[in-house]
Amino acid sequence: MTLALQHFYLGVIHGRTEETMFRPGSGWIDVRDVALSHVLAAQKQEAGGQRIILSAGDFVLSELSE
Repeated sequence: MTLALQHFYLGVIHGRTEETMFRPGSGWIDVRDVALSHVLAAQKQEAGGQRIILSAGDFVLSELSE
């Protein structure tokens, strides 16, 4: 289990604690943005063979409940 997933599990399933809920989680992105990035990358020859990192930012686990 990855550390971020473990924090999510401990915070949401087993109750919120300062240790698990106020530390940064991991990056997030809307699946529609991922789909669009695939379409745009397929249209650009220079994107071929490249790794492209997408992120809308980091989140703190306590934000999930809001």
